[in-house]
Amino acid sequence: MITSLKLATETPVMAFARAAETLALIGRAVPGGPAAAALREGGVDAALLTLQAGMKPLLLIVELVDGEPGLVEAETLLATVPAGVTVLVLGGVNDVSAYRRLTRAGAADYLVKPLTVQDLRRAILTSGNSLDQAHAQAASRVVTVLGSRGGVGASAMAAGIAWALANHVRRKTVLLDLDLPFGTGTLSFDVDPSAGLGTALRHPERIDSLFIASSMIACGPMLSVLAGEEPIEEALPITEAALARLLQELGTSVDMTVVDLPRALLPAARPVLDQVAAIVLVTDLSLAGLRDTGRLIETLGRAAPTVEPRIVAARAGRTPGAELGRSDFERNLGRPLDRVLAEEARIARALQAGRPLAAIRGRCGQTVRALAEDVAGGGAPGAAAKRRLFRRAA
Repeated sequence: MITSLKLATETPVMAFARAAETLALIGRAVPGGPAAAALREGGVDAALLTLQAGMKPLLLIVELVDGEPGLVEAETLLATVPAGVTVLVLGGVNDVSAYRRLTRAGAADYLVKPLTVQDLRRAILTSGNSLDQAHAQAASRVVTVLGSRGGVGASAMAAGIAWALANHVRRKTVLLDLDLPFGTGTLSFDVDPSAGLGTALRHPERIDSLFIASSMIACGPMLSVLAGEEPIEEALPITEAALARLLQELGTSVDMTVVDLPRALLPAARPVLDQVAAIVLVTDLSLAGLRDTGRLIETLGRAAPTVEPRIVAARAGRTPGAELGRSDFERNLGRPLDRVLAEEARIARALQAGRPLAAIRGRCGQTVRALAEDVAGGGAPGAAAKRRLFRRAA
C-alpha cells in the first residue's frame, strides 16, 4: 500500500522500498499505521532526491538492492543525510560485516530481510531517534486499561485512574471508553453518553479539534469522558484508521488519554498499543484469571514490546475458597502482582453512588491514586502539545 501525502519540510516517517510487500510491512510497523508515514516506491536514489528537495524526516527507512551495489548506495545516502535524521536500512545481505559497515557509516540499524512486523516495529521503537521525543511532545500520554476477564473491575479501574490523573495528579485527562454498546464510562461519572464517539469511529474523516471538543463530556475542569451507547443490534466496526485519527486529535488537546479497552477489540487496537505509555491489566485471583492474564501478557508483549504491563488483582476475597492465594497466583504467573484491591461492600456502594475508586477513602483510594501517579510519567501538568507529530493527509 502506498500512502500519498503532501510532505512538509519535516515529516516524521518516510520510507522508500522497491517491493510493494515491503511497503505494506513498513506501513503496518510504523506507529499510527500507513496513514502516519510517507510510503514511496523506489530505493536510495528516490530517497536522495527527496532529501535534496528539502524534506527532513525524523525517521528514514530505506530498502536496498541486493549485494555490494546496495551497500555502496547506502553509504552514499548516509553521508548526505541531514543532522537529526535517523536511518533504518533494510537489505538482503545476511552478513555481520554489512551490519558493521552500515552502522559505522551512520545507520541506526541494518535489518536483514525477510522481516516480520514485530521485528521492524521493535527496531523503530528502540532506534534511539528523535521520533519518540517528538511523539512525546506532540501527543498525550496514552494509558490503556483492560481486564483479563469480564467482571474483574477493569472499567471501574480505568475511571478511577482517569479521575485521579485529573484531580490528584492535575493532568488534563480524557477517559476514552471503547466499549460502545456496553461501556460504563458515563455511568461512572453520572453523565449522559454522547453520539459523537460512534459518529467519529464511523466517519473518521470528520474528526477534528472542534468535533472532538463537542463530543467530549466534561466531568470537571480537568476531566472529560468520550463514550457512547450504541444500539446492541448494530455492530460498530472499529478500524485502525479511525482509532489512529481519534488518538491523533486527542493528543493535541489533553495531557492524558486513558483508554478503557475491551479484550475483544485487541485485534483492531494497534494504534492504541503503538502509542501506549502504560498498560494496566486487571484480573481476579481465579484460575481462569491466571490463565488469561498469562495469555494477555504474551499478546501485549508482541504488540507493545517496550511497555511492561502493571498487573492489578481486583476484588480479592470476593469468592473465598474459589480463589488462588496471592503467592500461588504470582508463582504460577511467573511474576509478582503490582497491586491488590480487596473486595469490600463499601467500595461497591461508592461505585453505585457514582464515586470513582480513587475518590474512596482508605486503602482502596490510596492504591488507585498511587497507581495513577505511577502511570502518569514525568512532565509538568497541562503540557499537552499544540503541534502534531503525524500530519494529516492533505
